[in-house]
Amino acid sequence: MSQPTASFSIALLGEHSPELLSALKSVGIETVAYDSAAKLKADVAQHVAILVAGSEHGLTDKALLESLVDAGKVLVAFAPGAEYLQALHDATKTPIDLTAIKPTAHRPLLTYKANGQVHLVMPPKVKAELRVPNGEKLKNTSVKVDDKGISSIVDGIKAKVAARPFDATQVVKHILKAVEDVKTPRAAVLAGEVYNLDPGSDVAFYKNVQVEYPVHVYIETLAWTSSGGFQVDTSDDNLIQVYYTDWKLTFYVYATNANPEGKTANDYTGTIYTYVVHDGLHQRDNSGPGRWCGPNTWQPGQSECAFYFIDELEYYMEDSSKLLSRVTQQPDDNLYTVNDKNYNYQISQSQNMTLYRANKKQTWTFNAQYEKPVSWNRFQMHRDQQNMNGGGYVVAYNDFYDVWNDPSFSTDKWWNPGVFDWGKSPHAVRILPNDNLGIAGLTVYSSTVGKAPLYMEFDYIPRAYKSNSWHTDSDDGNTHWQVSGAGVIGFYDDETVLDLTW
Repeated sequence: MSQPTASFSIALLGEHSPELLSALKSVGIETVAYDSAAKLKADVAQHVAILVAGSEHGLTDKALLESLVDAGKVLVAFAPGAEYLQALHDATKTPIDLTAIKPTAHRPLLTYKANGQVHLVMPPKVKAELRVPNGEKLKNTSVKVDDKGISSIVDGIKAKVAARPFDATQVVKHILKAVEDVKTPRAAVLAGEVYNLDPGSDVAFYKNVQVEYPVHVYIETLAWTSSGGFQVDTSDDNLIQVYYTDWKLTFYVYATNANPEGKTANDYTGTIYTYVVHDGLHQRDNSGPGRWCGPNTWQPGQSECAFYFIDELEYYMEDSSKLLSRVTQQPDDNLYTVNDKNYNYQISQSQNMTLYRANKKQTWTFNAQYEKPVSWNRFQMHRDQQNMNGGGYVVAYNDFYDVWNDPSFSTDKWWNPGVFDWGKSPHAVRILPNDNLGIAGLTVYSSTVGKAPLYMEFDYIPRAYKSNSWHTDSDDGNTHWQVSGAGVIGFYDDETVLDLTW
């Protein structure tokens, strides 16, 4: 079979891995290698993206980088060196200090501009057993209950997890998505929404950027197998459970009431406001297998076992320096309506700010507004507000059982009848919601000038269930209703610094 025809070309600076070059070729992308930025500059217009590896490439000129970003070029940097990051930070003028980020050969940084907004596709770090919000609310739990409802806690599953946020295939997907983003007009605001956080071009001392964390996670430990095995590792792609998270944080930073140029925290008399809009989704990847398992059938709603259902997730941001002070976090978890098992909330923020025109002399009043109705089906939102320097959200399942109010599964609600269909013989796990949870929220902070090191984290718990109609290796002399948590899975970023200086 012939290779597909390339629809566009990409410029290469530095030495790139054979895996990446192969992945680019497999989707028909033409690559052209250059030994210096000076030679690339002559015909850069023919390329949609520039891939930079190492620090011996010469792509360190602020003006050139600014022109590339403004022209819609996608920049991908693998271990690029300090000079590149400094020049890119100066060129993009984002509120994220790019010099603090440490892209590697396996965790590159993607930068591009779409609809006037700079986008950073960031390299997160992935591990299990992360920070636990609200003390014991998000926890790894494995419970088994006998027919009489007597429960005992047993060790939770330590699932084998493989996270591939930036392997060669994923990098190519991110590049293709970025190229499309550059060409796609801004989506229209939906009914009921107001999105007026950008004061326009005639403004000084304003910064804006969207940070995106796209991560695929592969759970390679099966809670149960069709032969009755318990906690069995697998390398079979037909069984490995696949999840995808795309968490976006858009930062809007405004210096109000006073010129911040050259000022320090000791002499700045104005106020810096930072708006952080959370968006995105967390879902079971369509390319992976289903969750149903049993000795007789793997049909949804007919099987004695199901894994893994994400019944709780959290996304969280905190300033460890305590420069930021939270003003508001929305939606309010105490204000909601319930309709057809949909928990409905409202984000509504409006604030008048005194900003400077681009000439840095005249001031004007800008009304920052953000309104958005948000809803989760059979999931309830809870705010994680452990301190005034951060803010997070927990989205927790509340239907067959309420995981927020019973995180240890200490009551019988989850199994009596809970997730099980007692009307079927054998008892089957009932149909659970698809793992497709939206991410939403707005947090507003006030501060003086300075730099705030941020810690971002996204966690979730996959659960598995087995009915008392199927005796497996996890049972003793009796056959139990069982639920097992596969640990707290997630990713984090501890390299992001919010730059509130001018």
